[in-house]
Amino acid sequence: MEKISLSDTEQIYRFTFENYSKYAVVEECIVNSDISNPPKLPRENTPGFQSDVQIINGKLEELVKEINKLVISNIYKDPTGKYGFRNWIYISDSSNNYSFYHRHTSMKQLHCEGEWTWTFYVQMPNNLEHDDGKLSFKLKDGKVKNFLPEEGNLFIFPATLDHMPLLNKKSTKDRIVIGGTLSKLDMNHRYEKGTKTLL
Repeated sequence: MEKISLSDTEQIYRFTFENYSKYAVVEECIVNSDISNPPKLPRENTPGFQSDVQIINGKLEELVKEINKLVISNIYKDPTGKYGFRNWIYISDSSNNYSFYHRHTSMKQLHCEGEWTWTFYVQMPNNLEHDDGKLSFKLKDGKVKNFLPEEGNLFIFPATLDHMPLLNKKSTKDRIVIGGTLSKLDMNHRYEKGTKTLL
């Protein structure tokens, strides 16, 4: 795993999966998005299509589990700890003309803040020019660092780090990304439902 220093205090990590079932994962990502709820906002105000991972017992689930385990063993270095997580699919095509800096700290279902975020690049767009298709990070001092991911790249970074995918307006291929946020749970704390139900 490669450590990349963005500044004196901000670091990210990059890891490459040499072998993964790309075509099966692409297919399952598309099906996952098809069975998820459509975006609530108009398409022109929505940064691509994002949906929580719904599919289990497939190559998508296998890959997500493998990545979560890799983050836990290499970043937290505590495989015996208990962790909460959220995983999602992000798909962006050439018609998407909207993106913005954001972070993935909210884990409302756990009543805690996310600590680490990861993004895995299943499929990258083509016909890129200049900064098209890059992953952009905005640092605390306002400086920007851009990276062009390759298919199979995994980026791991603090959940508090602002980031955004740069657009790919001339691409004939969708940008397909699997993302996740993890947080180590305090087992002395009582985690409760956000909404009281009979279950």
